Amino acid sequence: MPDNNNIAFSTLMGNRIRFAELSSPVLTSVGDGDLIDVVADENQEDVYVNLFDRDQVPIYLELGATVSIDRPARKFLGNGYVIFDYQSENDFKFIGISAKRNRLVIGHRDTEGWHLDATSQLGMQYGREYDMRIVLNYSTASLVINNSKSVSHTFADNISDGDLGLGVNKSSSHFKDFNFLTFP
Repeated sequence: MPDNNNIAFSTLMGNRIRFAELSSPVLTSVGDGDLIDVVADENQEDVYVNLFDRDQVPIYLELGATVSIDRPARKFLGNGYVIFDYQSENDFKFIGISAKRNRLVIGHRDTEGWHLDATSQLGMQYGREYDMRIVLNYSTASLVINNSKSVSHTFADNISDGDLGLGVNKSSSHFKDFNFLTFP
């Protein structure tokens, strides 16, 4: 479980779902149009929302979702990630959109910071919704946006032995319309 001193959990309000009301795995009760907001503030740069514990993450997983990224305020970056192989606040991998870099990215986080392992040009706009299709297959992570732009990277180790969630680094993003495909 994340260290709550370094990682903040998004508070869901209004007509958005509340994590306390969700079943296990978490997203089985998220319906079309339900939003999960992942929002950093000036006191909390990295925000992680856990969706699946490590014992629920299969070797092969396809995850679809729609993401939009808010225009960043001063000192903020503008990004939205699926976090995978989460071991701790300084040991995980990420895949998603970096608006500041205008790229699709796959990378990892360690004690030295956020590192990019693979990127691809995107041409994104703040506030626009992007359909993401992510495939995690043993050691390979792939991302396709709007059925056109893509990026892929193969890591040296198994990427399905940690928690899976959503995250931002100095950003505010919104995720909805989740769907999953796994094989028995």
